[in-house]
Amino acid sequence: MSARYKPDHKTVIDALLLGVEGISTRQMFGHPGYQIAGKMFAYLMEEGVAVKLPPEAVQAMLKQPHVVPFTPMGGTPMRGWVQINLPDADGYRAYSGIFEQAVEYVLEQAATGQ
Repeated sequence: MSARYKPDHKTVIDALLLGVEGISTRQMFGHPGYQIAGKMFAYLMEEGVAVKLPPEAVQAMLKQPHVVPFTPMGGTPMRGWVQINLPDADGYRAYSGIFEQAVEYVLEQAATGQ
């Protein structure tokens, strides 16, 4: 696949996120990303979706199947981020609560100047 992300994944993630007030899109690492209050909280990667979460949520998520530390461009894992890799785009609908948690976390960080 020559695309830098799976278009069917983008369709589902757009449906989950773009109806939420304040969420907009921009590119990050050359991939479609999602931000709120000027801060990124998720973006599409070749095999899945990277999501920014509080430390305790990251640890819990890493115990789940299909979730790995987010390591952009094969480098060092980004602290506070996980990557959810699902073969079926519709599977991301089950993670709507995780996306909501990411939005709340980033809004809290923005409110406190982090």
